Amino acid sequence: VTVAAPVSKDYTDGELDASVRSVNTQPLNKRRSTMRVPSKAIIPPSCITALPRFPVIECRGNLLNEETSADEYFVLRSGELRRFQLMSFGTRKVLREGVYLFNGAALEKRGLKTITLNATLPRSVEYVLTAETEADFDRWWEAIEASIKTETRKTELLAEGLANGSYLHKYNYGNYKRKQVYVWLADEGRKLRWANKKGGSFSEVGFEEVLGVVYGPVTSTFLRSSYLEDPSFMCFSLILADRTVDLACIHEHELRIWVLGLQRAIVRANVPPPAGMLPAMSDAQFLWRKAILKLRQSAQREGVTLKTFITRRLTTVADQARRRSTMLLEPATDVLQLQIENDALRQALDEAEHQTAADASPTLAAVRSSPVLAGEDDESSEGASQLPPSTAGPQDIAIDPFLDDVAHMPPPTDAPELYETEPIHIPPGSVPTVQSLRSSVLRLRSDNRRVRSEMERNRDEVLNVLLPNLAGALEEQSALIAAKDDRIQAMMAERRDMLNQLLEAKGNIRLFARIRPLTADEARHEPKGRATTLVEDESRLSIYTDADTNVQSFDVDGVLGPADGQDVVFERCRGVVLSVLDGFNASVIAYGPTGTNKTETMMGTPDTPGLMSRSLAELFAVRDSRAAEGRVQITMAAIEVHNDDVHDLLRGDPRSKKLAVKEDSSVPGLTERTVNSGEEALAVLSEASAHRATLAKNMEEHSAKSNLIVTVRAKIAPAAEGAASSSGKLTMVQLAGSELVVRKAGVSAFRDVIQSLSKKEASVPYDKSKLTMLLKDTLGESAKCVILLHVSPSQAAVKDTITSLQFAATARRAELGAARKTLRK
Repeated sequence: VTVAAPVSKDYTDGELDASVRSVNTQPLNKRRSTMRVPSKAIIPPSCITALPRFPVIECRGNLLNEETSADEYFVLRSGELRRFQLMSFGTRKVLREGVYLFNGAALEKRGLKTITLNATLPRSVEYVLTAETEADFDRWWEAIEASIKTETRKTELLAEGLANGSYLHKYNYGNYKRKQVYVWLADEGRKLRWANKKGGSFSEVGFEEVLGVVYGPVTSTFLRSSYLEDPSFMCFSLILADRTVDLACIHEHELRIWVLGLQRAIVRANVPPPAGMLPAMSDAQFLWRKAILKLRQSAQREGVTLKTFITRRLTTVADQARRRSTMLLEPATDVLQLQIENDALRQALDEAEHQTAADASPTLAAVRSSPVLAGEDDESSEGASQLPPSTAGPQDIAIDPFLDDVAHMPPPTDAPELYETEPIHIPPGSVPTVQSLRSSVLRLRSDNRRVRSEMERNRDEVLNVLLPNLAGALEEQSALIAAKDDRIQAMMAERRDMLNQLLEAKGNIRLFARIRPLTADEARHEPKGRATTLVEDESRLSIYTDADTNVQSFDVDGVLGPADGQDVVFERCRGVVLSVLDGFNASVIAYGPTGTNKTETMMGTPDTPGLMSRSLAELFAVRDSRAAEGRVQITMAAIEVHNDDVHDLLRGDPRSKKLAVKEDSSVPGLTERTVNSGEEALAVLSEASAHRATLAKNMEEHSAKSNLIVTVRAKIAPAAEGAASSSGKLTMVQLAGSELVVRKAGVSAFRDVIQSLSKKEASVPYDKSKLTMLLKDTLGESAKCVILLHVSPSQAAVKDTITSLQFAATARRAELGAARKTLRK
């Protein structure tokens, strides 16, 4: 990181944006281990002090759980108590759940060996645990009590640090760009605030709105950023019901404080936790996740998967260890052999000494006075000359196995044969043999010292010569890999651009899959350890069927996950919506089974406007910005198609008249309102929604069985003299539920039209229903079309989900031809 010396000033957004633009050179999804910053950019000093080192409190063992009446295995570490069920006679342990002790955990004694523990995370739970002995009870009590105190103190320090605040990088939810902001906790830790500079005007979010903290660049804001300038392990997000707050730390030592501190502040502000609350992380889980993100970042830098990266690194380490062991194998073998020989010689020496000590007294005295056995190292040659003459040749000496006095006792008369003595002969040179053994030991010790010295020299050579050369070679290879990776990423980006241009030239229908959030009730019935819907990447998702454990993958033009808000959906459709102001016909169609949030996508709520409201507001904003280019007149109409009957939603009583549809998609007698501003357009949309409600006894059921169509016509008169006028039409459609049980004629006809377009049939059956006849001019030749395919993440709806995605594959093959303007005389 290249930085200037820190200065005590807050630089403006303009200066910051300039510095950010100058370093936008990093490809999408390429996580670098360092952040590239221009030399003129100033990295602010850290405002948060690192946490002190807390003692590691750990306790593990079996306890009797009163709830299950079973002996279970518990592990306490880093403020988390984990409960395991013993399987297969205690040889296997299966994790059942874990609770955290940092949020108001309470401990109580019950009897001499029973503990009552109340915890609130990740759910409210009461454990009544009985130890086998009083000593085990004391050990568990002290460990849990100390852990609660430590976690409470840690929580207080985290809150103090975050209340002071620090500078972080915030990624914009709308345009995915990064800027530096000052972030801090306010209102006694209940709100998160951020401002462009310390002390300036701020934005805030209350923790009662936040569902949790996600560590890592996993939200759509990070994934869709053109350039992720922060390392992936420095990124984290606050998850709200309709949006995310995406941040990245500048200083690594602040990361743990921000992630764990925010997590604990959110938990304390949401007691009891609401439905959909994300699980909290322990210290150990945070460190593990951080390590995985760093490894994945290194793997992405080399252009391989995490598994391949780890396998390569382990293989490299093993090869290095093998080469090093080969260099040191021969000296190590010599040392081992010397050790074995030394042990054998010492044993032989002890046996010889013991045997000699049992000889007759003259020989015993001579041997004991030998300088070799007296511990002298250099006198082996003189030892033989000091022996008495009697040892020079063989002699017959009577030996008793125990003591000399016993040898002179008279033998018992009842067993004389047991005590009869035999002569033992001492061979010539016995004592010199012992001396030679001692000399061999000394010689081997000298060889041992020599080998050790050689091993030290080999080690120094490895450390000082081989390793530096290897490090240099690795750096060169890393640079080559990084350069190749840059080239690959650039080529992939170019390929995507060309593919999009090709699809646009062919007029292909663009299809985006939107996955709604999983409800709490659905989550309880999901398969264990496997999600029904998994987003593999930006344009692929897989569906898991629990009944047959089958996994199917589907390709789309883009995946919008549960965390993607309404603004992200609109950004995907914005280009098609605005093309109406250039004289093109276009349509945006919401398709999917009942219960997949199509109404929320199209109509939205007062707090989170839907696609229709956003499109109308954007059309007028762009029209007003182009006022100098000419005049644009905009009109609106709203229609409901129910049981193939067409109702005018802008008429006083929609039931009063059923309308006909002509072959050119026109509707005689349809009310069309001229609107002059975004406010007027939203008022017309609100009126249509109110009239639609009057047609239904049960609005939710009625919405599932009827089709809503809102049309916007734009007549463009250019200011330039002689320029041709043009007109465009935008059709926004919320289709009825597509599930097999309640499929209506209109939806069925819509599927047939898409099937015909994908097969490039000469005759497309638009006349099968009034719905498809209304869509003919915006779903036909030379028009632009976006289909928002809505998907349920629930296993209960997996059949409908697969059917919808199979339809999506058909729709992506449909070609409408290159879009053309509609010119007016």
